[in-house]
Amino acid sequence: MIETSQLFLNRQTDVDDLMLNTVGVILGLLLYKLLNRKNKYFIRKFRVD
Repeated sequence: MIETSQLFLNRQTDVDDLMLNTVGVILGLLLYKLLNRKNKYFIRKFRVD
């Protein structure tokens, strides 16, 4: 979304930014799944009720 919004804000976009953002999201998701699998209550520690 950030890269798309830069098109409308007259800012320069770069394919490398898009690729690195995508890799970051994938790595974050994998880390989340790994930590959640190791400890079922890990994510609940950070939840704000």
